[in-house]
Amino acid sequence: MIRSLLGPLLFLVIAVAIGMGLQALRSDLAPPQDLDMERLRMERLAHYADKIEALSVGNSHSLAVDFEALGLRGYHLWTRGQDVFEVEAQLVDLLPDLPALETIFFTVSYGSFLRDNGASTDADRGMVRSVWYATTRHPRMIGFDPENYLKGLMQRGLVSPDHWRPVFDELLRRRKGIDRPRRQYPELIGPAGQSILVPPMGKRRKTTMEYLAQDALDIVIPRHHRLQENMLENNPHIEADVHAAMERIIALLDAAGVRVIFYTPPYSRPYIEGVDAATKQSMRDHMARLVAEHGIEYHDFSDDPLFSDRPEPFVNCDHMGLEGAREFSAKRLKPVLNRKP
Repeated sequence: MIRSLLGPLLFLVIAVAIGMGLQALRSDLAPPQDLDMERLRMERLAHYADKIEALSVGNSHSLAVDFEALGLRGYHLWTRGQDVFEVEAQLVDLLPDLPALETIFFTVSYGSFLRDNGASTDADRGMVRSVWYATTRHPRMIGFDPENYLKGLMQRGLVSPDHWRPVFDELLRRRKGIDRPRRQYPELIGPAGQSILVPPMGKRRKTTMEYLAQDALDIVIPRHHRLQENMLENNPHIEADVHAAMERIIALLDAAGVRVIFYTPPYSRPYIEGVDAATKQSMRDHMARLVAEHGIEYHDFSDDPLFSDRPEPFVNCDHMGLEGAREFSAKRLKPVLNRKP
């Protein structure tokens, strides 16, 4: 019996050794872009860890926060398409390393209580959870999610959409004696010392209401609706699961003595009118319960005429641009911040 297992075990050991060797080679020569960017973010986070006063978490709608306008040493920690379960895992991992942290700005979107990336089989969103495992600092499985977890671990070095081409390019450059610095990603270091990754969408051209309407009705809202239906089909208990995760986050931050300001950022008028009433009501009902049961701070700025009725603050129908974020942070978030809880 034992002898019959020696062959498969030896194959497994050799395969693991080869995999680890290839991953080490890739990490040294040309790590995947997402991993490279995450390493840069975490290096900056580690560098400023003892000075960071505030975090922005939630998802890409957190583009609405401008730490310079708030006068804070802050850091944007959200990732694209992030759900509440991923935020929870990230905070559990990082809080012990942030001794100066006092405030967290937590973005709550219309669909936050209807999102579970681990339940998605949609091609547009199915990879988000595995990419999150691949790029977060210390990946821990969220719930029972072995498929995405294993995909994420492999994506840290072995598997990536670029098919290892950057590795071969780097090997050829080294053979020819060409020395080229590794690609760096756009970042903005604010005057207060904060590190903010600037997504490309933050630099798009000026928008019009016509563009925002087309973006909302033809692209964003149909995509969000499709993702929501897919996730609910695979996990009909998403709302209860997300609510429980929010309660755990509230307890975690309360125990750490960190103030958390939950808020919904402004959206453009076409997006507000296009999102179905049930999705918006789901968010408001759950946040009302959390306010009533836990006394949290929550501010719904989603339908604020100062921003929603103008195209200038937005880069697309549901994301604020750099100038819009600066204005929103100064005129809405800063008064909330200065108001003692």
